[in-house]
Amino acid sequence: MADKNVCPTMKHRRLHPGFTLIELILVLVIIGALLAVVAPSLRGLRTSTRLDDTSGQLLAMIELASHRAATEGRPYRVVIDDVEHLCWIEAQTAGGFERPTASYGNKIALDPHILIESNALDASLDLITLRVEPDGTGELVQIFVTDDEGKERVVYAPSLAEPYRISKPEDVTNYAIGGADAAY
Repeated sequence: MADKNVCPTMKHRRLHPGFTLIELILVLVIIGALLAVVAPSLRGLRTSTRLDDTSGQLLAMIELASHRAATEGRPYRVVIDDVEHLCWIEAQTAGGFERPTASYGNKIALDPHILIESNALDASLDLITLRVEPDGTGELVQIFVTDDEGKERVVYAPSLAEPYRISKPEDVTNYAIGGADAAY
């Protein structure tokens, strides 16, 4: 038997539970307030990601050049153009170094908001080169990657026997070319 004292809308609500418009608006207001509080801290996230992405791209290019040098038995080098924000690898040929025609010889675009510098002794103002040999050795070059906020990463190898890696500058000071712990 139906209860005559129950409002028809209350009866309907029990059969079809859901949210009212007021509840939905309240949830959206709470989410908006939380985003307003969190948004300022997310501002630096993109900059930090750019720094890590660019450092990772450079490390990947060095590893690719090392792999190709070992596979083909000839020296390769990584070339970084900080003016055009490009990076590529070149193989040694009879006429010097040339970009391979294979896909791994393509130029890779680097983030234009990132500054790239090096302590390489022969680096020109706009090109940084890092040579790798077929036996796995290479130049001890430190590549400094800096973002708009002054945060920095260093792509470096602690010694000729160790692979390149990415670190914060304070972790690299002992390995500066000519420094106390330089191993070459």
